[in-house]
Amino acid sequence: MQNFNSQQDFFQYLLKVTLQNDDDTQLYALLQANLHWLNEDFAYLLKNWINPVFAMPEEFPGDNKMIAFMFAGRVFRLSGLMQNFSQGNKASNVEIAIAGYESILRVYTEEDFPELWADTQVNMGRAYSQRIKGGKADNIEQEILCLQNALRVFTLESSKDNWLLAINNLGCTYASLAEIHHGDKNENVAKAISYFQQVLDNNPSSAQKTMTIENLMGTLMSEEDSLDFKIQKANAIYKDYANT
Repeated sequence: MQNFNSQQDFFQYLLKVTLQNDDDTQLYALLQANLHWLNEDFAYLLKNWINPVFAMPEEFPGDNKMIAFMFAGRVFRLSGLMQNFSQGNKASNVEIAIAGYESILRVYTEEDFPELWADTQVNMGRAYSQRIKGGKADNIEQEILCLQNALRVFTLESSKDNWLLAINNLGCTYASLAEIHHGDKNENVAKAISYFQQVLDNNPSSAQKTMTIENLMGTLMSEEDSLDFKIQKANAIYKDYANT
């Protein structure tokens, strides 16, 4: 495995491998061998190197827009790998993923590439839900913003599976806000239940339905009603949805 004299050298080599290789196994091996370089300085390096390049696509030779698009795709892939990378410092891994997602939105614009823009928003929202740095409520609010952005593109009619995923995730975010007592708890619980019911009312897959019913039941149990009343509501929901 190659040794690197600086974080900059590792960063440039990692980008090169990401561009030239579609095999995630090699990328994971490279990341595993260089855990000491994967820190918040790497996230800063990623953002500060990529942002000027994406802001000035004339720096790319030939078909600038196409090359920028291809490069953004590789950064999207790298961000996803870092988001799910279980080794090293989890907080730093998530910061690197967020930095990548934020940067490629300069190329994946809502106007030019709406579905890729929305996909990036969903992934970035999930990264904020995993974020360790920053305030819990602030990260959840940022996730909500990302999901709301995605729903400008993903509609029930045009992209049902993506719409269901985003709606379910919104339900989870409001349930999380209720759990940490941020804002009006009853209002957040009501919003969470409403989102979960939207999923269940629109013919989700069996796996999606099971997950959403579990989320809905958990949210109901967080309400401040009596235990008997919560059980009655849970039983009614299970009867309405579990066998449909």
